[in-house]
Amino acid sequence: MTFRQWLFTGTFFIIATVIGAILGHFLGPRGPGMVGRGGPSKQSPVRIVGGSMKIRGVADWSTCTGSPTNCILLGGIDTTTVSLDGQLSSGTTEETGWIGMTKNWTIQVWGRDPKNHMNQGAGSIQICPSNSSGVCGAPGAPTYVTVRTISSSGSNPFQIIPDSPDTHQGFRYYDPAWIPTDLEANYVEDIFSIQVVLGGVTHKYSCSDGACNIYIGQ
Repeated sequence: MTFRQWLFTGTFFIIATVIGAILGHFLGPRGPGMVGRGGPSKQSPVRIVGGSMKIRGVADWSTCTGSPTNCILLGGIDTTTVSLDGQLSSGTTEETGWIGMTKNWTIQVWGRDPKNHMNQGAGSIQICPSNSSGVCGAPGAPTYVTVRTISSSGSNPFQIIPDSPDTHQGFRYYDPAWIPTDLEANYVEDIFSIQVVLGGVTHKYSCSDGACNIYIGQ
């Protein structure tokens, strides 16, 4: 290698290293706290799918004791990894990668107001690792996942109802107070925002196109 070639190669390496450091400083890691390896999988055992606010699982869900219309749970799930993707926060397509959920966690998802599909709706759903009674607890591999509504609209609590014809593995988020005579209109469509609480630290994401997704378990 000539002196000129050595000088060019060394200069290029230094410039590339400096640019990488600058980008790493400004961009930083995405997602709540840390980014895991790989992207989300549509085959994850539990998925909350934006656009239609569907809750999907790989097996039959059960209803929580005493809460048959607003709480469901599914056992045998690895709740130590979670991934988000979609038009998160900045309006650009993004994914967090697999996040190691080694501490207690909850995810709260707000839908959009069914009246205009733009503003944040009154209700939300909460997802968490739980025991067999639907009480939120520590993550495990495997353990239960519980999904419940935690807000209400007037005197009518929001509901989680089977998504016909997929009555076992698919559920929809439903507001019975919007138009009582119109089932289709009462589905809470589109995700407005997602809040992840991991070990007591809160991270909140807006979902600009309503079609963000949450994947639980690889």
